[in-house]
Amino acid sequence: MINQETIDKTILAIIHTEGGFVNDPADRGGATKYGVTLATLRQVPGYETATAADVKNLDVSVAKSIYTEKYAAPYLQLGNETIFKFVVNGAVQHGVAGMNKILQRSLNLIADGVLGVKSWARITEWEKDPADLLAIIVAARCEYYAKIIQGDRSQLRFAIGWMRRISADLR
Repeated sequence: MINQETIDKTILAIIHTEGGFVNDPADRGGATKYGVTLATLRQVPGYETATAADVKNLDVSVAKSIYTEKYAAPYLQLGNETIFKFVVNGAVQHGVAGMNKILQRSLNLIADGVLGVKSWARITEWEKDPADLLAIIVAARCEYYAKIIQGDRSQLRFAIGWMRRISADLR
């Protein structure tokens, strides 16, 4: 099981990587700060009608809370810190259901985006050899990025950043 220190360390590292406010028209996420998009912020009680300005003024404590509840909580059953860090970071980029599908595809499971009993049993089995599990998840995530680019060549400009992010997670 993942402890609070690992959760906090993971969240702070992602927030640091994500950085401050950006609103790149080519980025599908739109207005983003600390990795929290406008769409994500609008899912938080009290922020349902948030605007890009609200994202720009987002306090880091709100971002930490979002990360803890939305992106870290679904993966607390993981037993390996490196895998936890990698999966949480992936959930920030791809959404929890998207990251779950990446996990499921990497483990040759039906990719429905929900980690149920079968998914967790397979993950637990593979966690006995975390290096192998991490390798197949990395490969699946890279394949996911390739499909994004194949579907929309304008996203190619983000590929180097995506690969840097993956390699940073592996350190």
